[in-house]
Amino acid sequence: MRTGDALVSNPIAASRLLQELQPPVQQEMSHCRVHYRQLVSADKPGLVLDIAPLSENDLAFYCLDVTRAGDNGVLAALLLRALFNGLLQEQLAHQGQRLPEMGSLLKQVNQLLRQANLPGQFPLLVGYYHSGLKNLILVSAGLNGTLNTGEHQIQISNGVPLGTLGDAYLNQISQRCTSWQCQIWGAGGRLRLMLSAE
Repeated sequence: MRTGDALVSNPIAASRLLQELQPPVQQEMSHCRVHYRQLVSADKPGLVLDIAPLSENDLAFYCLDVTRAGDNGVLAALLLRALFNGLLQEQLAHQGQRLPEMGSLLKQVNQLLRQANLPGQFPLLVGYYHSGLKNLILVSAGLNGTLNTGEHQIQISNGVPLGTLGDAYLNQISQRCTSWQCQIWGAGGRLRLMLSAE
């Protein structure tokens, strides 16, 4: 794990790498326009966002606060970046036409963090949107959030950060909508993620 050790011993390089891995501020994927605004400190990583299409009709995203696990926050962000989409696609393949169980996905991530010997608290919010079904699923494990769909404003229960307990205890929100805004905040900063289906 030389690369990981090098990143831990050089926080500036780790911060740069995480900034380079952030998605474009505006993009189109899975028949949706997605953009975000972020308020974080420029000299250190805070909230790390990743958004990726899973197919032409669905996409997934997560937001991880790397500030509450010391040096392990950066390593957790890199691990999550490498594994998240694969874990979600594997779950979708086994569920057929049903929407994913994001709570069980977070439990898997919690186990992987333990297996990787990364102690600390890892506040994380994950989401899944299906543009054909116009369905959004959100789960938070330690990050605060509000969801605005135009018709509804919903407070997202922040739950317990991953890494805190042996198991993850989560609440899942499922909402039908064609466009939405999600504000996410924690110790690492604030982020507003916006999506509109085409």
